Amino acid sequence: MREILNKNMNREYDNKDDITRDIIKIELINIIIRFMPCRKQIALDEETDIVSELEYDSIALVELLNEIEERFGVDFIDLPDFAERFKKIGNIVDGIVLLKVKE
Repeated sequence: MREILNKNMNREYDNKDDITRDIIKIELINIIIRFMPCRKQIALDEETDIVSELEYDSIALVELLNEIEERFGVDFIDLPDFAERFKKIGNIVDGIVLLKVKE
């Protein structure tokens, strides 16, 4: 986690949307860590698969989804590709960004 924060703190941003996306990603990773069913030491990035790599089962996925929707004020069911999107961290971040833009 510290690596992600340091990398993003030293990054040059072209626009506000990049900053917003990185903030969402950092907050999402914190939520994922808090709800992670396994206690593996694993580096999380946008390509991390929350089911196969982090061992989220159906109950953990529902809890994670509820927390994400509550924290960001979004409803993932509003996305037509919800099932495909809710797999990798980067796809979830993109979904949150899309839903926030719709507001």
